[in-house]
Amino acid sequence: MTPADAHDDSDEADIAELCQLGESALGLNFEAVERTGGIQNMFGIRTRNLLFSRRLDSLTYFVQDDRFGVGRELGVFEGPEEELLRTCRTVLTSLGVPEAEIARQGIVREQTQVARYDAESGRPEVEEPQPGNRFARVGRCVDGHPVWQSGCLLGLTADGRIGHLQLHWPQLPGPAVEELRALARRVDRGWRPPELEGAEPESVEAGITHSTAVGFLLDVYPAIRIVYAPTTEGLGRKPVRHVNRYGEDLPAPRTHGWDLEKTVPSTARPAPTPQEP
Repeated sequence: MTPADAHDDSDEADIAELCQLGESALGLNFEAVERTGGIQNMFGIRTRNLLFSRRLDSLTYFVQDDRFGVGRELGVFEGPEEELLRTCRTVLTSLGVPEAEIARQGIVREQTQVARYDAESGRPEVEEPQPGNRFARVGRCVDGHPVWQSGCLLGLTADGRIGHLQLHWPQLPGPAVEELRALARRVDRGWRPPELEGAEPESVEAGITHSTAVGFLLDVYPAIRIVYAPTTEGLGRKPVRHVNRYGEDLPAPRTHGWDLEKTVPSTARPAPTPQEP
């Protein structure tokens, strides 16, 4: 077997595994798979209406059904909020998220608004806002401390199937969790945040910050997050800083590290129809 053959066999196994996971854990239907393939650390399956993909370096999944949404074929779930949140929690645990880390649950609703340009008056005509897509949003904590970029956003179709999912729940290195605990102890003992001209600390909290769901790198930083309240005019939004135990600013977590213009994606190819598990 050549190295290329081994690579192809691995891809086929990954396709079958991803299909089985989507069907058993998420209730997805992969009839008439059109394309499969990967680019850098992403791998996915595409049917005519459905995209299911994942990151290969973390617990990160994406589902997008083109028919989901207000005014579209499958609509939006309008049942009880608790049912939507319960489904979200079930999805999380079925994909391997520890129940102890599930936190900050809530419902978010988009609003849509249409505007038209009136050529005669030269002014836009704006219609009243209308309710848009509805989602369950769940955050993450470790030992009761927030992991700010981790979380899940779930939207269901009118009949309760998954129409949209973004789950980003990467594994946290043990030393990072230990440093988080050390930072939390410092905050509890009255750690003094760095001063900021024209503002004073409003809240101080230990947690973990990391790279967002879409990207090619995964930085993880234990941090103390300080939200400042402006004391003078002109600052605009409340300043937010993420610092280490010494009050030094941490770099923003990166999302990519390659020259994307020079990155050539792998050739997507037709995939075999997935077999029943």
